[in-house]
Amino acid sequence: MLRMILRLDTFELPEIRDDEILVKVVSDSICMSAYKCAILGTEHKRVHPDVAEHPAVMGHEFAGDIVKVGAKHQDKFKPGMKFTLQPALTMRRLLRRR
Repeated sequence: MLRMILRLDTFELPEIRDDEILVKVVSDSICMSAYKCAILGTEHKRVHPDVAEHPAVMGHEFAGDIVKVGAKHQDKFKPGMKFTLQPALTMRRLLRRR
């Protein structure tokens, strides 16, 4: 069982596809679910059993700058724009707020 193993890796990114957006993360929060994943390791229901061979990327509440935009999203997003992501907000909730 793996527990309490957190690491920071550097790797080369492939070119983005037409349906992707490349961002630079400026701020990332550590929420309770990410903390529990680190503490419980493979005992946590969202940590896959082969995490040692295929590490999980943590973080899901973050903000930053858009660096590059794939062709399918260039009508809405531009490099240099700021963004924030909080995945618990559904599209329906976002549209209601407009």
